[in-house]
Amino acid sequence: MTEMPPLHDYIDPEILIKLAEQDTAGDCQVTFQFVDHQITVTQDVQVFIDGKLNRQTLP
Repeated sequence: MTEMPPLHDYIDPEILIKLAEQDTAGDCQVTFQFVDHQITVTQDVQVFIDGKLNRQTLP
């Protein structure tokens, strides 16, 4: 398995916290590149990797 760099090298974790705190109708999202993948996290905590839904909620 290939060693992955720390995620915080690619995005400030505070951005994701602020996204979750937004008082909007779920239309906010953050998209960023991580290694060779495009990651999108929506305000309602859906996680997309390369456009494919990977996780709908956090544990």
